[in-house]
Amino acid sequence: MSNGIYAHFHIASGKRTPSDIFSKMVAAVSSWEEADNEWKSLKVFDGALDTCVVERYGALTSGEVLAATRQCRSQTLSIWSDLSFRCWHTAAGRPFQGFEGSTIIARGDEWLGRHGADRRLRGNAELSVWERAPFSILDVKEFGPEADAWNRHVEENLEILTAGIFRAIESLKPNSVKVYDGFGEYLPVNANMAYYRNESEVLADLRFMAEFWERGDGTGQVPPLKFGYSRKHRSLLGALRNEAARERLWRSLTAGLANIGSVTERNVRDVLDSGQFDYYAMPVGFTVLDHPGFMNSYLHDFYLAVLKAPVE
Repeated sequence: MSNGIYAHFHIASGKRTPSDIFSKMVAAVSSWEEADNEWKSLKVFDGALDTCVVERYGALTSGEVLAATRQCRSQTLSIWSDLSFRCWHTAAGRPFQGFEGSTIIARGDEWLGRHGADRRLRGNAELSVWERAPFSILDVKEFGPEADAWNRHVEENLEILTAGIFRAIESLKPNSVKVYDGFGEYLPVNANMAYYRNESEVLADLRFMAEFWERGDGTGQVPPLKFGYSRKHRSLLGALRNEAARERLWRSLTAGLANIGSVTERNVRDVLDSGQFDYYAMPVGFTVLDHPGFMNSYLHDFYLAVLKAPVE
Protein backbone atom coordinates (compact mmCIF):
# COMPACT_ATOMS: atom_id res chain seq x y z
CA MET A 1 0.00 0.00 0.00
CA SER A 2 1.10 3.55 -0.65
CA ASN A 3 0.25 7.18 0.00
CA GLY A 4 0.68 8.21 -3.63
CA ILE A 5 -1.50 8.57 -6.72
CA TYR A 6 -1.02 6.35 -9.76
CA ALA A 7 -2.37 7.05 -13.25
CA HIS A 8 -2.05 3.96 -15.47
CA PHE A 9 -2.23 4.44 -19.25
CA HIS A 10 -3.36 1.37 -21.20
CA ILE A 11 -2.08 1.16 -24.77
CA ALA A 12 -2.73 -1.52 -27.38
CA SER A 13 -0.21 -4.34 -26.94
CA GLY A 14 2.94 -4.15 -29.05
CA LYS A 15 1.95 -0.87 -30.68
CA ARG A 16 4.58 1.37 -29.04
CA THR A 17 8.21 1.00 -27.97
CA PRO A 18 9.26 2.23 -24.50
CA SER A 19 11.18 5.13 -26.10
CA ASP A 20 8.10 6.17 -28.10
CA ILE A 21 5.85 6.02 -25.03
CA PHE A 22 8.41 7.94 -22.95
CA SER A 23 8.87 10.65 -25.59
CA LYS A 24 5.13 11.24 -25.73
CA MET A 25 4.95 11.46 -21.92
CA VAL A 26 7.80 13.99 -21.95
CA ALA A 27 5.97 16.01 -24.62
CA ALA A 28 2.83 16.00 -22.49
CA VAL A 29 4.66 17.18 -19.38
CA SER A 30 6.51 19.85 -21.36
CA SER A 31 3.14 21.39 -22.27
CA TRP A 32 1.79 21.10 -18.69
CA GLU A 33 1.83 24.65 -17.34
CA GLU A 34 2.44 23.65 -13.71
CA ALA A 35 5.35 21.28 -14.42
CA ASP A 36 8.86 22.32 -13.43
CA ASN A 37 10.23 20.92 -16.73
CA GLU A 38 13.54 20.13 -15.03
CA TRP A 39 13.97 16.38 -14.78
CA LYS A 40 15.59 15.21 -11.52
CA SER A 41 16.71 11.75 -12.58
CA LEU A 42 16.57 9.19 -15.38
CA LYS A 43 16.81 5.40 -15.13
CA VAL A 44 16.38 2.65 -17.70
CA PHE A 45 15.99 -0.94 -16.48
CA ASP A 46 16.41 -4.02 -18.62
CA GLY A 47 14.47 -7.09 -17.59
CA ALA A 48 14.84 -6.68 -13.84
CA LEU A 49 14.90 -3.71 -11.50
CA ASP A 50 18.47 -4.54 -10.45
CA THR A 51 19.70 -4.26 -14.06
CA CYS A 52 20.03 -0.53 -14.65
CA VAL A 53 21.45 0.24 -18.10
CA VAL A 54 21.06 4.05 -17.96
CA GLU A 55 21.32 6.12 -14.79
CA ARG A 56 21.58 9.91 -14.61
CA TYR A 57 20.92 12.42 -11.84
CA GLY A 58 20.77 16.18 -11.53
CA ALA A 59 18.96 18.87 -13.47
CA LEU A 60 18.19 17.38 -16.88
CA THR A 61 16.41 19.06 -19.77
CA SER A 62 13.71 17.37 -21.81
CA GLY A 63 16.15 17.22 -24.71
CA GLU A 64 18.72 15.40 -22.56
CA VAL A 65 16.35 12.72 -21.29
CA LEU A 66 14.99 12.16 -24.79
CA ALA A 67 18.48 11.87 -26.28
CA ALA A 68 19.48 9.35 -23.60
CA THR A 69 16.45 7.12 -24.28
CA ARG A 70 16.09 7.44 -28.06
CA GLN A 71 17.48 3.92 -28.67
CA CYS A 72 15.41 2.28 -25.89
CA ARG A 73 13.15 0.40 -28.26
CA SER A 74 13.30 -3.11 -26.78
CA GLN A 75 10.08 -4.33 -25.16
CA THR A 76 12.22 -5.66 -22.28
CA LEU A 77 12.95 -2.11 -21.08
CA SER A 78 11.35 0.19 -18.52
CA ILE A 79 12.15 3.94 -18.43
CA TRP A 80 11.70 6.02 -15.25
CA SER A 81 12.17 9.76 -14.75
CA ASP A 82 11.27 12.18 -11.93
CA LEU A 83 10.11 15.78 -12.00
CA SER A 84 8.08 18.20 -9.87
CA PHE A 85 4.97 20.27 -10.47
CA ARG A 86 3.49 23.25 -8.65
CA CYS A 87 0.55 22.78 -6.29
CA TRP A 88 -0.78 23.82 -2.88
CA HIS A 89 0.59 22.35 0.35
CA THR A 90 -0.10 23.08 4.01
CA ALA A 91 2.12 23.40 7.07
CA ALA A 92 0.99 24.28 10.61
CA GLY A 93 -2.46 24.94 9.20
CA ARG A 94 -1.21 27.47 6.65
CA PRO A 95 -1.52 26.82 2.90
CA PHE A 96 1.42 27.68 0.65
CA GLN A 97 2.37 27.07 -2.96
CA GLY A 98 5.15 24.57 -3.40
CA PHE A 99 6.14 21.59 -5.51
CA GLU A 100 5.07 17.93 -5.51
CA GLY A 101 7.24 15.12 -6.79
CA SER A 102 6.10 12.84 -9.58
CA THR A 103 7.47 10.04 -11.74
CA ILE A 104 6.71 9.03 -15.30
CA ILE A 105 7.28 5.44 -16.41
CA ALA A 106 7.23 3.77 -19.83
CA ARG A 107 7.16 -0.05 -19.81
CA GLY A 108 7.66 -2.56 -22.59
CA ASP A 109 5.29 -5.52 -22.92
CA GLU A 110 8.07 -8.02 -22.18
CA TRP A 111 9.23 -6.07 -19.13
CA LEU A 112 5.71 -6.35 -17.71
CA GLY A 113 5.62 -10.08 -18.48
CA ARG A 114 8.97 -10.76 -16.84
CA HIS A 115 7.76 -9.14 -13.63
CA GLY A 116 4.50 -11.07 -13.55
CA ALA A 117 2.56 -7.86 -14.08
CA ASP A 118 -0.69 -8.18 -16.02
CA ARG A 119 -0.60 -5.25 -18.45
CA ARG A 120 -4.36 -4.84 -17.94
CA LEU A 121 -3.59 -3.92 -14.33
CA ARG A 122 -0.44 -1.85 -14.78
CA GLY A 123 -0.51 -0.46 -18.29
CA ASN A 124 2.50 0.51 -20.42
CA ALA A 125 2.74 4.04 -19.08
CA GLU A 126 2.33 5.62 -15.66
CA LEU A 127 2.25 9.07 -14.11
CA SER A 128 2.58 8.81 -10.35
CA VAL A 129 2.37 11.52 -7.69
CA TRP A 130 4.43 10.93 -4.58
CA GLU A 131 1.99 12.21 -1.95
CA ARG A 132 -1.80 11.88 -2.00
CA ALA A 133 -2.56 14.28 0.90
CA PRO A 134 -2.57 17.56 -1.09
CA PHE A 135 -5.24 16.03 -3.36
CA SER A 136 -7.60 14.69 -0.68
CA ILE A 137 -10.63 16.58 0.59
CA LEU A 138 -10.82 16.92 4.40
CA ASP A 139 -14.01 16.20 6.32
CA VAL A 140 -15.25 19.53 7.74
CA LYS A 141 -17.07 17.71 10.56
CA GLU A 142 -13.81 16.10 11.66
CA PHE A 143 -11.32 18.92 11.01
CA GLY A 144 -13.48 22.00 11.57
CA PRO A 145 -14.12 25.13 9.47
CA GLU A 146 -10.45 25.51 8.50
CA ALA A 147 -10.87 22.37 6.41
CA ASP A 148 -13.34 24.16 4.17
CA ALA A 149 -10.74 26.79 3.24
CA TRP A 150 -8.09 24.12 2.63
CA ASN A 151 -10.47 22.08 0.50
CA ARG A 152 -10.72 24.94 -1.98
CA HIS A 153 -6.95 24.59 -2.48
CA VAL A 154 -7.38 20.83 -2.85
CA GLU A 155 -9.86 21.44 -5.66
CA GLU A 156 -7.26 23.64 -7.36
CA ASN A 157 -4.70 20.86 -6.94
CA LEU A 158 -7.06 18.35 -8.51
CA GLU A 159 -7.58 20.66 -11.48
CA ILE A 160 -3.78 20.85 -11.86
CA LEU A 161 -3.49 17.06 -11.67
CA THR A 162 -6.26 16.40 -14.19
CA ALA A 163 -4.71 18.96 -16.55
CA GLY A 164 -1.48 16.93 -16.52
CA ILE A 165 -3.32 13.65 -17.05
CA PHE A 166 -5.39 15.14 -19.89
CA ARG A 167 -2.19 16.37 -21.55
CA ALA A 168 -0.82 12.82 -21.40
CA ILE A 169 -4.07 11.40 -22.82
CA GLU A 170 -3.88 13.84 -25.72
CA SER A 171 -0.27 12.87 -26.41
CA LEU A 172 -0.43 9.08 -25.86
CA LYS A 173 -3.93 8.42 -27.22
CA PRO A 174 -4.44 5.42 -24.90
CA ASN A 175 -7.38 3.04 -24.94
CA SER A 176 -8.05 3.81 -21.28
CA VAL A 177 -6.54 5.42 -18.17
CA LYS A 178 -7.30 4.59 -14.55
CA VAL A 179 -6.18 6.68 -11.58
CA TYR A 180 -5.64 4.91 -8.22
CA ASP A 181 -4.76 5.81 -4.64
CA GLY A 182 -2.57 2.70 -4.21
CA PHE A 183 -4.65 1.23 -1.40
CA GLY A 184 -5.87 -1.79 -3.34
CA GLU A 185 -5.31 -3.93 -6.40
CA TYR A 186 -5.33 -1.99 -9.66
CA LEU A 187 -8.83 -3.13 -10.59
CA PRO A 188 -11.18 -0.62 -12.24
CA VAL A 189 -13.60 -0.77 -9.27
CA ASN A 190 -10.76 0.63 -7.12
CA ALA A 191 -10.13 3.53 -9.52
CA ASN A 192 -10.77 7.13 -8.44
CA MET A 193 -10.99 8.39 -12.02
CA ALA A 194 -11.18 6.66 -15.41
CA TYR A 195 -10.77 7.72 -19.03
CA TYR A 196 -12.08 5.57 -21.88
CA ARG A 197 -11.50 6.05 -25.60
CA ASN A 198 -14.96 4.61 -26.27
CA GLU A 199 -17.71 2.55 -24.67
CA SER A 200 -16.19 -0.75 -25.83
CA GLU A 201 -13.16 -0.14 -23.59
CA VAL A 202 -15.48 -0.06 -20.56
CA LEU A 203 -16.78 -3.47 -21.60
CA ALA A 204 -13.18 -4.70 -21.98
CA ASP A 205 -12.49 -3.69 -18.36
CA LEU A 206 -15.66 -5.44 -17.17
CA ARG A 207 -14.67 -8.61 -19.03
CA PHE A 208 -11.24 -8.42 -17.42
CA MET A 209 -12.81 -8.12 -13.97
CA ALA A 210 -14.99 -11.16 -14.72
CA GLU A 211 -11.84 -13.07 -15.67
CA PHE A 212 -10.09 -11.85 -12.51
CA TRP A 213 -13.07 -13.07 -10.47
CA GLU A 214 -12.57 -16.53 -11.99
CA ARG A 215 -8.78 -16.92 -11.81
CA GLY A 216 -7.68 -14.64 -8.96
CA ASP A 217 -4.57 -12.47 -8.93
CA GLY A 218 -2.39 -15.09 -10.62
CA THR A 219 -0.12 -15.65 -7.60
CA GLY A 220 -2.02 -18.65 -6.24
CA GLN A 221 -1.77 -17.13 -2.76
CA VAL A 222 -5.28 -15.69 -2.74
CA PRO A 223 -8.27 -17.81 -3.84
CA PRO A 224 -10.36 -16.48 -6.74
CA LEU A 225 -13.18 -14.21 -5.65
CA LYS A 226 -15.74 -16.50 -7.28
CA PHE A 227 -15.28 -18.87 -4.31
CA GLY A 228 -16.34 -16.21 -1.79
CA TYR A 229 -15.01 -13.19 0.06
CA SER A 230 -12.60 -13.47 2.99
CA ARG A 231 -10.08 -11.22 4.72
CA LYS A 232 -7.46 -12.52 2.31
CA HIS A 233 -9.17 -10.41 -0.35
CA ARG A 234 -8.84 -7.19 1.67
CA SER A 235 -6.18 -5.61 -0.57
CA LEU A 236 -7.96 -6.69 -3.76
CA LEU A 237 -11.07 -4.68 -2.93
CA GLY A 238 -9.46 -1.58 -1.45
CA ALA A 239 -7.89 -1.32 1.98
CA LEU A 240 -9.57 2.05 2.64
CA ARG A 241 -13.02 0.47 2.42
CA ASN A 242 -14.20 -1.07 5.67
CA GLU A 243 -14.87 -4.79 5.93
CA ALA A 244 -18.63 -4.43 5.49
CA ALA A 245 -18.18 -2.25 2.39
CA ARG A 246 -15.76 -4.72 0.81
CA GLU A 247 -18.16 -7.60 1.40
CA ARG A 248 -21.07 -5.61 -0.08
CA LEU A 249 -18.94 -4.77 -3.10
CA TRP A 250 -18.02 -8.44 -3.54
CA ARG A 251 -21.69 -9.46 -3.44
CA SER A 252 -22.75 -6.76 -5.89
CA LEU A 253 -19.93 -7.49 -8.34
CA THR A 254 -20.43 -11.24 -8.15
CA ALA A 255 -24.07 -10.76 -9.13
CA GLY A 256 -23.32 -8.09 -11.74
CA LEU A 257 -20.42 -9.87 -13.47
CA ALA A 258 -22.67 -12.88 -14.02
CA ASN A 259 -24.48 -10.60 -16.50
CA ILE A 260 -21.33 -9.56 -18.40
CA GLY A 261 -22.22 -11.49 -21.55
CA SER A 262 -25.38 -9.43 -22.02
CA VAL A 263 -24.02 -5.93 -21.36
CA THR A 264 -23.57 -3.76 -24.46
CA GLU A 265 -22.00 -0.46 -25.46
CA ARG A 266 -25.51 1.02 -25.45
CA ASN A 267 -25.79 0.17 -21.75
CA VAL A 268 -22.59 2.12 -21.08
CA ARG A 269 -23.91 5.13 -22.99
CA ASP A 270 -27.27 4.97 -21.21
CA VAL A 271 -25.52 5.09 -17.81
CA LEU A 272 -23.37 8.04 -18.91
CA ASP A 273 -26.44 9.89 -20.18
CA SER A 274 -28.48 9.11 -17.06
CA GLY A 275 -26.94 11.94 -15.04
CA GLN A 276 -26.03 9.61 -12.17
CA PHE A 277 -22.29 10.18 -12.59
CA ASP A 278 -20.00 13.10 -13.37
CA TYR A 279 -18.15 12.74 -16.63
CA TYR A 280 -16.27 14.89 -19.12
CA ALA A 281 -16.78 14.45 -22.84
CA MET A 282 -13.26 14.61 -24.27
CA PRO A 283 -12.26 15.37 -27.90
CA VAL A 284 -11.92 11.58 -28.13
CA GLY A 285 -13.63 9.50 -25.44
CA PHE A 286 -14.78 10.47 -21.95
CA THR A 287 -13.58 10.69 -18.34
CA VAL A 288 -15.66 9.50 -15.37
CA LEU A 289 -14.98 10.90 -11.89
CA ASP A 290 -16.74 12.19 -8.79
CA HIS A 291 -16.35 15.96 -9.10
CA PRO A 292 -14.79 17.86 -7.40
CA GLY A 293 -13.06 15.62 -4.80
CA PHE A 294 -12.53 12.52 -6.91
CA MET A 295 -9.55 11.21 -4.89
CA ASN A 296 -11.94 10.68 -1.97
CA SER A 297 -14.21 8.25 -3.79
CA TYR A 298 -14.15 5.15 -5.98
CA LEU A 299 -15.92 4.38 -9.26
CA HIS A 300 -17.45 1.02 -8.32
CA ASP A 301 -20.99 2.43 -8.50
CA PHE A 302 -20.42 3.41 -12.14
CA TYR A 303 -19.37 -0.11 -13.12
CA LEU A 304 -22.18 -1.66 -11.10
CA ALA A 305 -24.68 0.61 -12.84
CA VAL A 306 -23.40 -0.55 -16.24
CA LEU A 307 -23.68 -4.20 -15.16
CA LYS A 308 -27.23 -3.59 -13.92
CA ALA A 309 -28.30 -1.60 -16.98
CA PRO A 310 -31.38 -3.05 -18.72
CA VAL A 311 -30.49 -5.25 -21.63
CA GLU A 312 -32.45 -4.62 -24.84
